Amino acid sequence: SKMAGLIGIPASALAGFFKLKEILTDSVQIARENAKAQKDMVRMIEATGHAARFSASELEEFADKLQGATGVNNTEIKKAMTDLMLFRKVSGDVFRAATREAINLSEFGIGSLDSNIRMLGRALQNPIEGFRRLRAVGVMLNEQQQETIKTLQEEGKLREAQLKLMEAIVVPQAVATPGKRMANEIDEVYGKIGSQLTPAIKGIKTLWLEILKIVHDIVAALGIPWWVKWFDYLKAYIRDLKEALPARGESRLSKLLSTSPMLALPEMIEPKVP
Repeated sequence: SKMAGLIGIPASALAGFFKLKEILTDSVQIARENAKAQKDMVRMIEATGHAARFSASELEEFADKLQGATGVNNTEIKKAMTDLMLFRKVSGDVFRAATREAINLSEFGIGSLDSNIRMLGRALQNPIEGFRRLRAVGVMLNEQQQETIKTLQEEGKLREAQLKLMEAIVVPQAVATPGKRMANEIDEVYGKIGSQLTPAIKGIKTLWLEILKIVHDIVAALGIPWWVKWFDYLKAYIRDLKEALPARGESRLSKLLSTSPMLALPEMIEPKVP
């Protein structure tokens, strides 16, 4: 390209670095979002006095299982569970069931995960009134169901009333597609890179070649074949870049990377999503 020619760097190497900068930026952002979701969830557990009756590690494990089953990113699931904890009467198996059904509804095209989790939380706080809220998503209870829920709640059997209310929600179970599994795998790798890279970046001003080495080592350790292949491909251009860079060239390249628009890497090294 014209830009690459001006600084004497192979166009393919420069394109590789633009893509690398994009990956690094996304990785750090995903790591920060993951960390925030986890921190917010832990804080909500403490703030609500463990009303949901789950520890942070138990909810994290549950989010991971739901991600594997439904394809919904575990960070979004953690955010939803954090919102659900605001409804302190929703706990235990009802809490799990409500989270799953909120995902099922959103993946079926009814509302969003956020709106569904709040709707279910409000409905489960008071099941006698809750079935009216479910009408908003097309769930209609017959008179017998309504009477059963009312009797259970009036007898102090709130959990049973909540579960009866949940039984009325009949939508297909969300299932992870290969594309979503791949997308989550990529996000997971990005998050791992970002979480390990953030401290390193704080100690490195503009040494992009050192940052690349750190990322490559992380990726190799993760043992994901197409990532290793991607960075092996990129390393070939790094050798050309080192030869092309004049004195103080790294700082010039770093400035260019931080101010110029992204360039796409050739399709042959992009990970293929089914």
